[in-house]
Order: sequence, then structure tokens, then C-alpha cells
Amino acid sequence: MNTIKTSLILLLILSLNTLSAQTDTLWNQTNDNNQKVGKWHNYHPNGNLRYEGQFKEGKPFDVFRYYFPNGDLQTVLRYKNDSESYATHYYQNGDLMASGKYLNQKKDSVWISYGEDNIIVEKGGYINGRKYGSWKTFYRNGQVAEELFFENDLENGVLKVYFEDGSLKQEANYQDGFLEGLSTFYDTQGNKILKGKYLKGARDGRWIYYKELLEVEKVLEYDKGVLLNPEDEELLEDSDEFKKNKKDVLEFEDLNGRIKYE
Repeated sequence: MNTIKTSLILLLILSLNTLSAQTDTLWNQTNDNNQKVGKWHNYHPNGNLRYEGQFKEGKPFDVFRYYFPNGDLQTVLRYKNDSESYATHYYQNGDLMASGKYLNQKKDSVWISYGEDNIIVEKGGYINGRKYGSWKTFYRNGQVAEELFFENDLENGVLKVYFEDGSLKQEANYQDGFLEGLSTFYDTQGNKILKGKYLKGARDGRWIYYKELLEVEKVLEYDKGVLLNPEDEELLEDSDEFKKNKKDVLEFEDLNGRIKYE
């Protein structure tokens, strides 16, 4: 009786090992042309699954899933065809990070990035992996915080920065990635508080600070970014009104940071 039981156990183990070996051969196969076919997967150095998906004659199709080294889901790619796919990226805590389209493995069309509670932080378009057109950054309340324009991945055109209530905070212009020309700043009541010009991203010429009713408070003189009258800047920084409106540009800690993704 014990001999029969032992034989059955050995047979069961052998069957399981055979089934496991057969299952393994279902993955990571190539055809006669050495093209990937069927189900494929790969692993991180720590042994956890890195990705899983399917290939047909060397081209990906259907759904691919990518994972962080700890095993959490990182990206879902849904292929419409071998060159066009739609991505959903996740933070490691499982929250949505970004979504958009890839064309020939480069970002294309509209991409949206998200912050805490799936609130939209940034939205803009790509062509062949480069930023084009209007790009907007948003406050948590959905109000536009900043809008600027891109051409061939460089800032080009009007920049507008807003307060959280929607009123205009700054209006400026970009040329080939640099702030260029006149830039004007406003307080929350719409009063002009500062204006001056940029040259290749550096302050240049006269920068005028205003009090109420456009009364000039102070003028700072720059030469390609070099302040020529620093003693006047020290006096200006003692001003309560200046302290309230000191930022030249929108700092993205105001928006919980720009979203980075690959």
C-alpha cells in the first residue's frame, strides 16, 4: 500500500514538473525568422516581473504591462496597431501619473499629467516626441496657472501666468526657449507693479517698480542680467509691497510640482 502511495506521489510531482516546463516554453518564443511571437515577459534584477505582453511577428500588440521593481504596476500600454499605442502611467502608490499616445514609440498628440487625487496638473501636445502648441499648467481648483506655447520643444510665443482666482499675474514672451522682450507683472487687483525687458532670458535695461496709481517706486538698471545699481535693490527689498509680489515667474511648488514621466 505504501509503495502504491509513494508511486502516486512521485507521479504527481513528475506531472507538475512536466506541466511547469511546458508552461515555461509558452513564453519568450521566436519564429523561424527570429522574431518575437506569443507571450513575452522579463524580470528585474531582484527577480520581480518587469513587463509582460504579446508579440506577433516581432511587433507588439494588445496590452503590455510594466511594473516597478517592488511589483507595483507602473505602466499599461494598449496597442491599436504596431506603431500606435495609448499609455497610462502610475505613481508607485498606485495613483494616476499621466496618460497619452505614443506614435512610433514617441509621445504624440495630447498628454495629460496628474497630481494628488487625480487632479490635472499639466496638459499639452506633442508631435514626434517634441512639445508643440499650447501647454497649460493648473491649480488644484482647476484654474489655469500658466499658459505658454511651444514649437519644436522650445518655448516660443506669449507666456501668461495667473493668480489662483484667474486674474493675470504676468505677461511675457518667449523666443527660442528664452524670455525675450517686455514682461509685465500685476497684483491681484490688476494693478501694474513691475515691468521690464528680457534679453536671452536675462533682465536688461530699465526695470520699473510701481506703487499705487502707477507711481514709480524704484528703477533698477540691468546690463544683460548684471544689476548696475544694487544699492537700490536693497532698499526695494525692504518694501512690504515688493515682498508680496517678489516672484518673477511661477514656481511650481505652488502647483505641487511639475510631473515627470517617461
